[in-house]
Amino acid sequence: MKKEKCYCSFCKNERVYIKKKHIHFFDVLFCAFAATLLSFIFWQKLDPRLMLLFVLFCIFGEAMVRIRWRLAMICTYCGFDPILYLRDPDKMSRRVSEYMEKRSKAPSYVLSNKLYDKIARKKVPKNQQQEQKSAET
Repeated sequence: MKKEKCYCSFCKNERVYIKKKHIHFFDVLFCAFAATLLSFIFWQKLDPRLMLLFVLFCIFGEAMVRIRWRLAMICTYCGFDPILYLRDPDKMSRRVSEYMEKRSKAPSYVLSNKLYDKIARKKVPKNQQQEQKSAET
């Protein structure tokens, strides 16, 4: 399992994600070995049902690798998902807002060691800050 370091596009924090997106040759060999082993355990010979087991193991392995890769893409600091962002940026912004709101209400947020206070924040120019303050009063 190869892990890569990258920076979140939204919060700019360094994080680690799993690079492996599909099963590779070694995984297919392992599926073939496992299917052959189960064939000998259940039927004491090479049985044609071995091919069915092999295909099922490959499908299950591919599904698990894809799910693990997909879940690793989501930033643990801010909840940003780059794949969902490419499909629908508005939905992604709502999801990040919900994630931040839910996280700020969670008691584990205060006790966490994920350095949430270091999340990059949008800088507002001074003249807009003054306008916002005058609008509030």
